[in-house]
Amino acid sequence: MSKATPEMFLNRVARRLRKGQPPFDPPKVSFEQRGNTYAEIWFPTNGCRWNKQGYCTTCNFGQPTKVAPAQMVEAVRLALDALSESMPETLCVTSFNMLDETEVPANIRREIFGMLGKTSARRILTESHPDSVRGPAVRECVDLLNGRAFGIEMGIESMNDFVRRCCINKNFTRNRIQEVVHTCHDSGATALANVLLGAPFLSHAESVDDTCQSIVLGADMGIDEFVLFPNHVKPYTVVEWLHRHGLYRPPSLWQLVAVLAGIEPELRNRVNLAWVSSKDHPGAGTGLAPSIEGPDPELVVETLLDYDNSRDAGVLQWLFDRAKSMQSTIEHLQTPAELRALPERVVHGYEQIGRAVLGNTWWDSHGTAVTDWTLREWRRWSGKGSPDC
Repeated sequence: MSKATPEMFLNRVARRLRKGQPPFDPPKVSFEQRGNTYAEIWFPTNGCRWNKQGYCTTCNFGQPTKVAPAQMVEAVRLALDALSESMPETLCVTSFNMLDETEVPANIRREIFGMLGKTSARRILTESHPDSVRGPAVRECVDLLNGRAFGIEMGIESMNDFVRRCCINKNFTRNRIQEVVHTCHDSGATALANVLLGAPFLSHAESVDDTCQSIVLGADMGIDEFVLFPNHVKPYTVVEWLHRHGLYRPPSLWQLVAVLAGIEPELRNRVNLAWVSSKDHPGAGTGLAPSIEGPDPELVVETLLDYDNSRDAGVLQWLFDRAKSMQSTIEHLQTPAELRALPERVVHGYEQIGRAVLGNTWWDSHGTAVTDWTLREWRRWSGKGSPDC
């Protein structure tokens, strides 16, 4: 290990934490339908290569057993057959990274998009890592869809380069995001960004600020829509370790309400909600969902889902009013660790997890380099869309 960067450190920790995670047998078909407007089809692959390398402190959809290419196509075909009599307007077809040809071979991707181009759906969405988005592949998908709208949902998580690299461990820059947005638009597709609420090491207030800023900055960059995820604590992740050791609190759904209240109505209309509550997903394991302080937690979830389906701004007013009355309760949840400045919080958390997971000898040898790199990253990116801390 020649350079103990935050990325290399977190990769090593994540790989160690994922050791012993049992592989799962993917189902033959997996889909979820929400009325006549939206359905999501998940098909199996041999797993996300970013996950295998140890990237992403929050994500874990498990490691499937070996999947044959024909099994990928068959999973989509079975789901389309099941949806054929009630095909929604928007159909999301996803694995982990559709445009990564080491995960979904090009010929399999073409076969899947050929099937999608024969459905009655009006819009097709898929998911991809920004580094896998290339113009020729996007244009090929657009052509195979025969006039249907095509959108690519990318796991950007935060527009803050420090947060994305040192807290979430996704190593691409805002400049790369801008390039990918242009690639989508120039190739005939729309660009959607996943935005994570509840990145590790951020306080609840910082997390709200970072999420709001990410949506505003992303819109300025040309991102067409946003998918807002409150983080769930998933097993075999860095976040799960931090949570078990008192260094991470799951986000509150009142934070999500604060984000919706903190952006302009026009921009709010471009934000879709996801994972508001736990749901079954192949390989995801049982995680810890966002908290909901106060009475009527089920009503809070129902209201958020109602808004996401209807886009009726009036539905939100009850939540906005309740959030004001809950503010003092939420503020009292701040932990002593969150009183430190963000870079201090990050390096403190790194040392705790480094010594516990990699060992004192490893940290004594590499910890200073990890800390120095982290603080340099902070100085490099602070002030460029940083949380106000």
